[in-house]
Amino acid sequence: MSTTTRGPRVGVDVLAALALFGIAGVLLSQTGDGFRDWVMPRSLNYLLVVIGVLLLAKGLLRPGATVPVVPSVLQGKGTDVAVFIAAAVAYVLVMPVVGFWVTSVVVIFALSLVLAEHRDRRTVVESAVVAVGVCAVFYVLMLHVFYVPLPEGRFLPL
Repeated sequence: MSTTTRGPRVGVDVLAALALFGIAGVLLSQTGDGFRDWVMPRSLNYLLVVIGVLLLAKGLLRPGATVPVVPSVLQGKGTDVAVFIAAAVAYVLVMPVVGFWVTSVVVIFALSLVLAEHRDRRTVVESAVVAVGVCAVFYVLMLHVFYVPLPEGRFLPL
């Protein structure tokens, strides 16, 4: 994981611990006061905090791999990562309007094309087939096997 990029670096374990603390803090702030709200969500969040403390201790006492404090995307490198982040943000913003399934097909298709090594007609067809196939399988699995309703769009209620 370590690269030759100059500048300040931070341990991967320390970053993971900080991420776990952030996730646990957000999730703990969203749990209610009832008994059902306490048992699973809070106990799992406390487990996240404990794992975060262990990772932080490991990262401070025995530092391992490090990464630059300033991500490579902000240094003008790693445009694939920037494209992926932009697609994820667009996915979250567009999903309430268009719907979960349509947005998922489009994002999987677009990202598979953008991140493909070679872009030709075959890649486009494969990307389309994989995007539609994956979403179709998960549609049947989530709605008809697990009975999990997923967000519908305002304009395309799929």
